[in-house]
Amino acid sequence: MSVNDDAVALKGGKGPQADKDPNNGGNFNVIIEDNTYGFCHGALTFGSESVHNRNIILRGLK
Repeated sequence: MSVNDDAVALKGGKGPQADKDPNNGGNFNVIIEDNTYGFCHGALTFGSESVHNRNIILRGLK
């Protein structure tokens, strides 16, 4: 991956009450593996309102 932004971005919702809003979802049981990264701002980033993340694995990257 080579992008002028974050390569993989996990999002979760919107707003200052993102952690309490039942309409905002989470990211669970995600595996990101065996990717080759060129230029990017971040291999993996979590959005500022991505508050319900569990079991996220990043492995085997170059």
